[in-house]
Amino acid sequence: MKRTITRLTSAAALVTLMAAAPALAVETPPVAAKMAGIGELIKLLREKGVISEEEAGTLERRIAGEEKKQPEAPPEPVVTAEAGAAEQVKLTFAEASDLIGAMNDQGIISTEESLALKERLYEIRKEAKGKLDSPVPAVERKETADIFAGTAIEYRRSTKSEQEVAEMVAAARGIGLVSREESSSLMARYRAKAETDQLTGAMIDEVNRGVGESIDRRVTEEMTKVDKLGDKFAKLPEWLNRFKFSGDIRLRYQGDYFAKGNAGTYNNPVKDELINTTVDRQRVRIRARLGINAKVNDEVEAVLKLATGNDRDPVSTNDTLGNNFNKHGFVLDLAYLQWKPTGGMALWGGRMPSPWFSTDLVWDPDLNFEGIAATYAGQFTDSFGGFLTAGIFPVQEIELSQRDKWLWGVQGGMEFRHGEDISAKLGVAYYSYENLKGKLSKIDGEQNASAITYAQKGNTFFDINRDLIPGSSLPTGLASNFKELNVTAAVDFGFWDPIHFVFMGDYVKNLGFDLDEAQKLTGDNLVKDDSTGYQVGLAVGHQTVTKPWEWKSYLFYKKLGADAVYDGFTDSDFHLGGTNAKGWILGGDVGILKNFWLSTKWLTANQITDTRAKPGPFDVDVFQFNLNGKF
Repeated sequence: MKRTITRLTSAAALVTLMAAAPALAVETPPVAAKMAGIGELIKLLREKGVISEEEAGTLERRIAGEEKKQPEAPPEPVVTAEAGAAEQVKLTFAEASDLIGAMNDQGIISTEESLALKERLYEIRKEAKGKLDSPVPAVERKETADIFAGTAIEYRRSTKSEQEVAEMVAAARGIGLVSREESSSLMARYRAKAETDQLTGAMIDEVNRGVGESIDRRVTEEMTKVDKLGDKFAKLPEWLNRFKFSGDIRLRYQGDYFAKGNAGTYNNPVKDELINTTVDRQRVRIRARLGINAKVNDEVEAVLKLATGNDRDPVSTNDTLGNNFNKHGFVLDLAYLQWKPTGGMALWGGRMPSPWFSTDLVWDPDLNFEGIAATYAGQFTDSFGGFLTAGIFPVQEIELSQRDKWLWGVQGGMEFRHGEDISAKLGVAYYSYENLKGKLSKIDGEQNASAITYAQKGNTFFDINRDLIPGSSLPTGLASNFKELNVTAAVDFGFWDPIHFVFMGDYVKNLGFDLDEAQKLTGDNLVKDDSTGYQVGLAVGHQTVTKPWEWKSYLFYKKLGADAVYDGFTDSDFHLGGTNAKGWILGGDVGILKNFWLSTKWLTANQITDTRAKPGPFDVDVFQFNLNGKF
């Protein structure tokens, strides 16, 4: 049985390669033209590894001999199908359509010509006002320009005899589908093509005799390997087939270079300690991630991922090397269930990746969300689609208070695609934080509910206990609500695929900022309404870099106001994290080996606004050089 399968596989491989051969202009009758087509076919078989160089040479010499022996074909009558045309032909419209398809399958007409004939059939049907199963009326096709003359079509080997082909052409002639002149062209085409069909059949027989055993042997060896591998998998427990493992490792050199005129008195808003703004820093960092995707059933998937980092920094999974060779730990980076009950809809629960269409203007790329979310994507037409995402996430749970901090958001958008040439995506989102704004304490202990416990830098904050303990600096609270309206857009030009030009734009506005309230809480009239942010830029290159010499580069300009977004979840690299910064981002990736690539990035950022709590200037350049591998 296996022997039979291998021979069928061999034959299928040869037929597939025959179909992939270059188009032959079957209207050219000389034998030499046909020999050239066969030569191209032999070349293709050799390149695909079906036959060896020696076997190809043998076939070429044999066919060259056939060319020398080929007698000059005597002239034949132009038409042999006219006799049948004189008879009344009774075909339904469906049968006439099948006849056109059969002529195309036999290589007598091209696909374009078959469409032209179907248009003629439609005209006949329209004039007759007949139904699909009604007989096609016999009409006389007027002698017009021959649509088949000089047409080159893709080569298909005919399986019918000349008599059978003549009957097909006569049937088409009898119902007026083709004219007398066109039927003559079709028969002339078939006769010119018949010689090529004969030589092709002889070559296939020769290949089967000469290299059939070699092909059988090669296919049998490969199938044996597959069988052995299948036997090994068959012995494994069934549940192992439901798991998929993945991971990646990134090695990074990072240099932080501070401007000479920076102020040296910038305090961390949560901890009573200075932030480094003056001493350049060189670091070697590592990031490692390992994930498991488990198929629970046909609709539910469970995902777990471990990563380096710590449980005090939600926007980074980097570990800095240089701790006396001490060991590094893994933390739970992802743990969620995803349920897809119907096409286009997905429900998420747990610690999940960001469900939003966004850039790093609002959310750090390493930030994962905790809570529940739902997404839906639908296609309206071939070109237009839409999506809707909603989620609710606990930010901070406080045991002795009802002022738990929450984030909820909703995003809707449209997508447009015109083949691979151009695509565009637009998303409009609204993110609302509950109980994030601080509140002046009137009673000792009340500050625990409204104080911020994690921040990077940039937001406007104030001393919550100033009325209870004058001169205190901790704990601190945010001076603004955060109700963020975010508009994100991207346009991808793929005319030069695989090279793409992608333009991106992102805008955010904090609708919850109140300048009078912020100045009142802080007691600082220098506080400004700096509650907007935007980012624009261009990326050029491959969409993903996973193969050698694939590449991409990008250039962006970003400006993020002090209170445009909550600073705790913004990009941790630009201005070393937080808000109240503007500047440029330049970077690129290049593939070295499969799933192994280099990447580099330069970020230059300056502080926008100076206040008593955020003294400036504070300017910093960050350079990153990464070596990446994934599996």
